[in-house]
Amino acid sequence: MLKDIYPNEKVKEDMATVYRLGIEFLREATVYYAVSTWRRIWRIITNPPAVALEAKVAEIEHAIDEMMQEMQTLDRVRLRNIEARVEEVDKKVEG
Repeated sequence: MLKDIYPNEKVKEDMATVYRLGIEFLREATVYYAVSTWRRIWRIITNPPAVALEAKVAEIEHAIDEMMQEMQTLDRVRLRNIEARVEEVDKKVEG
Protein backbone atom coordinates (compact mmCIF):
# COMPACT_ATOMS: atom_id res chain seq x y z
CA MET A 1 0.00 0.00 0.00
CA LEU A 2 2.60 2.62 1.03
CA LYS A 3 5.08 1.07 -1.39
CA ASP A 4 2.77 2.12 -4.22
CA ILE A 5 2.52 5.69 -2.94
CA TYR A 6 6.20 5.98 -1.99
CA PRO A 7 8.13 3.79 -4.46
CA ASN A 8 11.43 5.37 -3.37
CA GLU A 9 14.17 2.95 -2.23
CA LYS A 10 15.00 5.09 0.82
CA VAL A 11 11.39 4.93 2.04
CA LYS A 12 11.35 1.16 1.49
CA GLU A 13 14.56 0.77 3.51
CA ASP A 14 13.25 3.01 6.29
CA MET A 15 9.96 1.11 6.38
CA ALA A 16 11.81 -2.21 6.60
CA THR A 17 13.88 -0.82 9.48
CA VAL A 18 10.75 0.29 11.35
CA TYR A 19 9.17 -3.14 10.90
CA ARG A 20 12.37 -4.93 11.93
CA LEU A 21 12.73 -2.85 15.08
CA GLY A 22 9.07 -3.36 15.94
CA ILE A 23 9.42 -7.12 15.56
CA GLU A 24 12.60 -7.12 17.67
CA PHE A 25 10.79 -5.15 20.37
CA LEU A 26 7.87 -7.60 20.37
CA ARG A 27 10.23 -10.58 20.45
CA GLU A 28 12.10 -9.17 23.43
CA ALA A 29 8.82 -8.49 25.24
CA THR A 30 7.62 -12.02 24.51
CA VAL A 31 10.85 -13.55 25.81
CA TYR A 32 10.69 -11.35 28.91
CA TYR A 33 7.14 -12.39 29.79
CA ALA A 34 7.73 -16.04 28.88
CA VAL A 35 10.18 -16.58 31.73
CA SER A 36 9.17 -17.27 35.32
CA THR A 37 8.47 -14.46 37.78
CA TRP A 38 11.66 -15.19 39.72
CA ARG A 39 13.82 -15.03 36.60
CA ARG A 40 12.14 -11.76 35.65
CA ILE A 41 12.87 -10.32 39.08
CA TRP A 42 16.50 -11.43 38.83
CA ARG A 43 16.74 -9.96 35.35
CA ILE A 44 15.28 -6.66 36.58
CA ILE A 45 17.85 -6.51 39.38
CA THR A 46 20.85 -7.39 37.21
CA ASN A 47 19.81 -5.61 34.02
CA PRO A 48 17.13 -2.94 34.51
CA PRO A 49 14.77 -3.13 31.54
CA ALA A 50 14.23 0.63 31.48
CA VAL A 51 17.68 1.17 29.95
CA ALA A 52 17.20 -1.32 27.13
CA LEU A 53 13.58 -0.31 26.65
CA GLU A 54 14.42 3.38 26.34
CA ALA A 55 17.19 2.59 23.84
CA LYS A 56 14.90 0.41 21.71
CA VAL A 57 12.07 2.96 21.76
CA ALA A 58 14.52 5.74 20.82
CA GLU A 59 15.80 3.61 17.94
CA ILE A 60 12.24 2.99 16.71
CA GLU A 61 11.37 6.70 17.02
CA HIS A 62 14.48 7.64 15.05
CA ALA A 63 13.64 5.18 12.27
CA ILE A 64 10.07 6.48 12.08
CA ASP A 65 11.32 10.09 11.95
CA GLU A 66 13.69 9.23 9.09
CA MET A 67 10.91 7.53 7.17
CA MET A 68 8.52 10.44 7.74
CA GLN A 69 11.08 13.01 6.60
CA GLU A 70 11.68 11.12 3.36
CA MET A 71 7.94 10.73 2.77
CA GLN A 72 7.36 14.44 3.38
CA THR A 73 10.12 15.30 0.92
CA LEU A 74 8.48 13.13 -1.72
CA ASP A 75 5.11 14.74 -0.95
CA ARG A 76 6.60 18.22 -1.43
CA VAL A 77 8.11 17.18 -4.78
CA ARG A 78 4.77 15.76 -5.92
CA LEU A 79 2.92 18.88 -4.80
CA ARG A 80 5.37 21.13 -6.64
CA ASN A 81 4.90 19.04 -9.81
CA ILE A 82 1.12 19.37 -9.51
CA GLU A 83 1.39 23.12 -8.95
CA ALA A 84 3.60 23.43 -12.04
CA ARG A 85 1.04 21.53 -14.13
CA VAL A 86 -1.81 23.69 -12.86
CA GLU A 87 0.17 26.84 -13.69
CA GLU A 88 0.87 25.43 -17.15
CA VAL A 89 -2.83 24.75 -17.76
CA ASP A 90 -3.74 28.23 -16.46
CA LYS A 91 -1.32 29.84 -18.92
CA LYS A 92 -2.80 27.84 -21.81
CA VAL A 93 -6.35 28.78 -20.81
CA GLU A 94 -5.48 32.46 -20.41
CA GLY A 95 -3.40 32.64 -23.58
